[in-house]
Amino acid sequence: MARYGFVASGGGYRSFYSEGVLVWLKRNEVPIVHIASTSSGNNIVVDYP
Repeated sequence: MARYGFVASGGGYRSFYSEGVLVWLKRNEVPIVHIASTSSGNNIVVDYP
């Protein structure tokens, strides 16, 4: 089975796009094993279960 990582960049409103991608990945049951982020991306990935 493939496993994936996710990188969320900072940059204000761009972090909301990252949130949308994480929601899509979760709904489609894509296995995310590593998450890295910076700046405002940190605020988004902190809430990812």
